[in-house]
Amino acid sequence: MMSGRCLISAACIVLSASAASLRGDDWPHAFGPGWNSKSQETGLELQWNTGGPPRAWLISNLGVGYSGPAVVGDRVYIMAGRDKTEYMIALELRSGKEVWATPLGPMYENEYGDGPRGTPTVSQGLVYGLTGRGVLCCVEADNGRKLWSVSYIELGGEVPGWGYSESVLADGDQIVGIPGKKGGIVALDRRTGAIRWQTTAWTDEAQYTSLVPYSVDGERQYAALSRLRLAGIHAGAGEIRWQRRFESSVVVTTSPLMVANQIFVSAGGSTGCMSIRVTSPTTVEHVYSNKVMKNLANGLTLSGETLVGYSENRGWVCQNFKNGNSIWLSKDFDRGSIVYVDGRLICLSEETGEVVLAAGDATAWKELSRFMLAPPSKLRKPLGRVWTQPVVSRGRLLLRDQEMLHCFDLRKPPASDPR
Repeated sequence: MMSGRCLISAACIVLSASAASLRGDDWPHAFGPGWNSKSQETGLELQWNTGGPPRAWLISNLGVGYSGPAVVGDRVYIMAGRDKTEYMIALELRSGKEVWATPLGPMYENEYGDGPRGTPTVSQGLVYGLTGRGVLCCVEADNGRKLWSVSYIELGGEVPGWGYSESVLADGDQIVGIPGKKGGIVALDRRTGAIRWQTTAWTDEAQYTSLVPYSVDGERQYAALSRLRLAGIHAGAGEIRWQRRFESSVVVTTSPLMVANQIFVSAGGSTGCMSIRVTSPTTVEHVYSNKVMKNLANGLTLSGETLVGYSENRGWVCQNFKNGNSIWLSKDFDRGSIVYVDGRLICLSEETGEVVLAAGDATAWKELSRFMLAPPSKLRKPLGRVWTQPVVSRGRLLLRDQEMLHCFDLRKPPASDPR
């Protein structure tokens, strides 16, 4: 028989393991912790009825915009436009209650939808957000106090046709972003906003993408993408260490994906996709180029060697990340955005707001259930769509449709006490 002390120790181990599985993970920036639209959480309730998972809360007056939520601890950070001003907003994850709202700058206006586009980045107690007009702001995560702001335009940038949509990169003690044009790529001190370095050899127009960090042979670099090229930027000096031509027939909205120094990029229209491997700090090798994936506006998700997303004029595509081969193709669901979690795909239709739960299967599209996101936005412009990507963090599914922010609880109910 076990002693009382052993029983207590065993119980503590079980409870600790259980707490770890229920804790959930933060989603501190766009595309999640791995920059691949994949949640690492497991043990969630991913068998839904026709009404979808249980709703935790709904906010119907958030404000306009396409900014996605970032989740850290018990807070949700998101940006929205209210009364001609763009705000950084903090909400309680548990209830959706607004904690604070900090004005960032004048609201960007566009026939496809007004307000901010990028997802906030949360790092070391600070939150960074870029407005549609290119004002990069830093606020304290606890209370929303603004510490500094920098204008991409004053740095030499130029607002792209559909507004700045980047989610800036927090890397150590610096914040890195792409003003574009004469503003190039810039690194700022995370505490003060002072310029650390600014490229002169990158004058491409800013696209609707974000930088992705990686290291090769001990050197820190950032993968940067435009309509002309893919390049590796030295994290310490801002130099272009390598570059590879990637000409897109349309604007580029899909950020680079990376696994083990292999980078994948894609764009819509007639462009398709390309993958290269970074073999040293200054050299890359071509892996493949094809038109299996032509992703225009809704992102991709990656799990292991399996990449899934919507390919323009083709349908939902599953592609082998390493060799580029097509695995399956489905036209059973509208174009939309995606997130991967615990062997499942959650897809959100940009046209209707319908949500599909599908198996993350490497052999075929297998739909499990679907439900309608309701009520829909009343503020979405006629040319606008449901373009904000889904987020799964700390057991919740967060879906945005302009002023509507829906939070669904994916956590399994606690098991009843067997005693």
